[in-house]
Amino acid sequence: MKKAVQRTFTIAASVCIFFSLSGKSQAPAKWKTGMELNAYNGGGRTPQSTTVIINKTSCTYIDRQQQARDTLRFKLSQAELDKLLKEITACHFMNMLSGRTKSIRYDMATTSIEFGSGNKTHKVSIGATEQITRGAADDFNRLYAYIMTLTGKKTGQKTE
Repeated sequence: MKKAVQRTFTIAASVCIFFSLSGKSQAPAKWKTGMELNAYNGGGRTPQSTTVIINKTSCTYIDRQQQARDTLRFKLSQAELDKLLKEITACHFMNMLSGRTKSIRYDMATTSIEFGSGNKTHKVSIGATEQITRGAADDFNRLYAYIMTLTGKKTGQKTE
């Protein structure tokens, strides 16, 4: 009986993952008011983090090193926001899934991207307790690098 329940759960989970990955979920073509993107990298054994918050009206870059916190504000044009949406779609971000790891890697930093509007958001993380598939990791890393490069150009900061 226990094996039958486990097998049913495994099949159901596989079907859900298949349909969520095979869907054509993508970001809209134009950046609308209320949409927001949050990118974060930090944690692990180092007391530092970088947070980027992007929305239509203003953007924020927060760099924390030890006890110091630098906050820089900048703005992206509509064209830059729309290009970011194209990059989100090109990287298949809305179809990425992250799942819990079997063990915790305490010294590993977390990198996450969250995008959406209101209570409809999609978050993907790579870190101590969450991972994504290798194929998706390349696209995730490419999207994160694009966000950091765009932020670096606007703030004059060296971003990773």
